[in-house]
Parts: sequence; C-alpha cells; structure tokens
Amino acid sequence: MASKLPECPVCLEEYSRTQMPMLLPCGHALCKLCFDISTKRNTVECPQDRKKSNVKNLSPAYDLMSTIEQLQELKLQINQESSVKEETQTQCNSKIDVLEKQFREKLTEYERTYQERAEKMIEEVKREEEEKRIRYVEQMNEISKVNTEKHLKKLSQKIRQGKIRINGSENPNINRERQNPRDDNRIYWSWQSSDHKWNEYDHSISSKIESAYRSGVSYAVVKANNRSIKIDFDQWRETSGSKIKRINTITSAPLWKFLKSPKKWVALLDSECFKLDVAWINNENHVSINIDDEKNAVCNFDEMSLRIQDKKFPLVREILS
Repeated sequence: MASKLPECPVCLEEYSRTQMPMLLPCGHALCKLCFDISTKRNTVECPQDRKKSNVKNLSPAYDLMSTIEQLQELKLQINQESSVKEETQTQCNSKIDVLEKQFREKLTEYERTYQERAEKMIEEVKREEEEKRIRYVEQMNEISKVNTEKHLKKLSQKIRQGKIRINGSENPNINRERQNPRDDNRIYWSWQSSDHKWNEYDHSISSKIESAYRSGVSYAVVKANNRSIKIDFDQWRETSGSKIKRINTITSAPLWKFLKSPKKWVALLDSECFKLDVAWINNENHVSINIDDEKNAVCNFDEMSLRIQDKKFPLVREILS
C-alpha cells in the first residue's frame, strides 16, 4: 500500500492546486488557506516549531506541488493496480472455488463408484462361498447316504446269514421261506361240497378271504385263478349255498420289525403285520403300509427292507414262541 501524501499540519488536508503548499524558512509547510489565516501583520508563525517568518518573501512552493502531484499520480496508479490485483485475486478465488467444487464432485463420484464395486465384489464373494457351502453339504449328504446304504446292506446280509440275533434267537426267516399251504401253523378257509366233505381253498384264495374277513365286511367277492367266489360272512356261506369255515392253526402270530436305529428294533402294529403277512403268503414282492401317519412306507420282501421316504431300514419277520 502507498505511503500517505503530504498534507497541511493545520487542516490536515492534502495539498492540491487549490491548496498550494507554502514553504516557510524553517523548512515546514502549510496550505495557502491556512497560511493566509495565520498571517498577522505580515508575519506568520510555523504551526510546528512556532518560529515566526516574514511573509513578504514567501510564495507558493510550485516545485513541491509538482512533486506532490507526481506522488498523487503514482498513488492513483497504485490504487488502480491494487484494484486490478484485487479483481484478479477475486477471479482466481472464484476459479479455485469452481475447481474445488468439481474436484469434490469427482471425488464423491469416485467414492460412490468404488463403494458400488466393493459391494458387488462382496456379494460375489458371498455368493461363491454360499455355493461352496451348498456343494459341500450336498457332497457330505451323498457320502452319508452312501455310507448308510452300505451299512444297511451289510446289516441286512448279516441278518440273512443269521449273524445278528433278535431277542436272543436267530432270525427264523433269513432265506424268506414262504408258508407252505400244508403248514400247520397258518390260517386257511374251507368249503363244504354236496357230499358233505370239506375242501380247502387254494392258499391265495384263503389269504384274500382272510383279508376281507378281517376288514369287517359282511359280503366279499374274491377273484383268483380265473375264479370268482362270492362270500357271505353273516351266513358263513358262499352265495352258491356251500358252507364255509375258517380254520386257525397258528399258535402265535408273526411279528414284523424294522431296525429304526442301531440296536433298536421297532415292531409294527398288528394290522400292518397282518397286511405284511398276507402279502408274504401271496408271494408278492412289495406292499405299502402306514407307519406313524407315513403313507408312503413300502416293504420290499426281496431286499427284506422297509423304505420310509428316502430312508431304508432292514426288515425281519419273527415267529413268537
């Protein structure tokens, strides 16, 4: 900033053409207006050092005024340059603000893009880990299923070979021997001919009559071997008039069990045991039964197994003594 320009020590106004500086012999100066006011009897007193001087030989200091004018022009130029500088500084600051704003916007956009990429990468990693976990669980389930099937197969073989005992006795049906129609330990049905002789039905017909009898119906039609027989259980006759009778030589009913867990055999209900025995006598390969409200339980006599949903269990038929 430029220095302060010379001014009158009395009125403190800067010197100008209207207020010309008057140079006193002591070296101090004051403006023409204050000089005229201070002049008394052709004598003027210096306002700074109080020295008195004769005014006859005093005149305006034009050389000093010329220097002052040069200083004024220089001050004006400096002020203009300062104004231009301030304007330039303002423009620079404005440009800096714009650049800073653009930088912040780009930085924010970059951070948002980076965050989105990071989240996407995290999701991909999570998805890959979940897929790996699912594959691992599936592999372990498959291994467990294979091991379980191998274990059940070996267990079933041991049961058939008589290496595993049930209730302290050997499995009586290792080789799946079917009941002989002439076996004394069985239930069969007979009909009376016109000569009053009793004739035994074929064992497949007997098993179907027995099944209808146990179901509680009063009337049944049994078809087997291209033959149709109509039975009236209330009259204990065929509709043709022949009498019928039921002969029970079983001293103890067979009991069916399945190995639900290692060392834990579970007995089936009597109704299901009867259904299994009927299918067993009829040489059927498999039959469906109900276990604990599970309607899709299937017994396979060839494998001597009981399948409940996707699980397979060893199956045995035990004759109680």
